[in-house]
Amino acid sequence: MSADTPRVSVVIPCYNGKRFISDAIESVLRQTWEDFELVIVDDGSVDTSVDIIKRYLRDDRVRLIQHDSNRGIAAARNTGIQNATGDYIGFLDQDDLWREDKLAVQLGRSEYKIGDRVDVVFSDVNIEHVGAGRDPER
Repeated sequence: MSADTPRVSVVIPCYNGKRFISDAIESVLRQTWEDFELVIVDDGSVDTSVDIIKRYLRDDRVRLIQHDSNRGIAAARNTGIQNATGDYIGFLDQDDLWREDKLAVQLGRSEYKIGDRVDVVFSDVNIEHVGAGRDPER
């Protein structure tokens, strides 16, 4: 990959996610590891998800790809993968959040390779009920 290529491509599939998508996006944008691109794939939403996502496009790291119709989460993830340019791909669902240091911690560990084997990095999950999400219209 070139020097202009991000180290990580973060893929968020979105379908009618207006309740949560802002929080998910902001959890990526708050990462202490800043060498990433954020690829959001709208999977034919009929709510205001796309309008909310478009507010984040002023950040050069954020891209929006839209499906004309709902194809399902697997197809949305595949579209994200096909459009990713980073060395690594991270997945985040529209209703989940990342800790600020997720990429820094995981990328620090992924640099230890054994031969030409593929790295897979994962982490524990912290499940907390945080309510109904942020006001999507703000």
